[in-house]
Amino acid sequence: MLVSAGGLALDGLIWRKPANPCFLLPGRVLQARLRTRIRAAFRDAGLLPRVPSRVWSMPWVAHVKRPRCGEPALRYLARYLFRVAIADSAIEHADHDRVTFRYVESKSGITKRCSLTLHDFLARFLQHVLPSGFVKVRAYGLWSPACRDLLDDARRLLVARRDALGGRYFVPLTPPDPLPPSTPRICPLCGRGKMVILELFPRQRAPP
Repeated sequence: MLVSAGGLALDGLIWRKPANPCFLLPGRVLQARLRTRIRAAFRDAGLLPRVPSRVWSMPWVAHVKRPRCGEPALRYLARYLFRVAIADSAIEHADHDRVTFRYVESKSGITKRCSLTLHDFLARFLQHVLPSGFVKVRAYGLWSPACRDLLDDARRLLVARRDALGGRYFVPLTPPDPLPPSTPRICPLCGRGKMVILELFPRQRAPP
């Protein structure tokens, strides 16, 4: 799950940051909430009796971590979301008994090699294959296809705020319209007709 540290205001002209720059969401509350929601899903599916009762009373772990910057997080996710578990070029040897492949250790950055039995290799590979009917990626909020315009607005706002001078914290996306709302203006679509703004509605998130 990837969550943005902030969001657009209802008028779409301001990027709102969290009230505390060092705090986005409570990890311990998320742990309990996650456990409750998963338990409810098991109950609704009629699978709750198959799970030991102690699972629902023990503390769960919700790994919450801020990425150092967006690009490494994007590369990490892209390898898992839009590529297969392992590239063919990484497999150095394969026969009916064993498979040898190379990988880069994340902590040291050193290229290493691993040799597994064919059964163990297939077991690891199939952990990256989704069952039929499962959706790999679900997008909500600004990442939803219905909110592409809002996402473009947010990107421009963040660039404007980064490049702002004079200590301005928020920078409007566009300069204020000098014309009063009742003044006829050229239609932005056809470029010929005239329109009059009667009322402005704040942008809302599209329904799922």
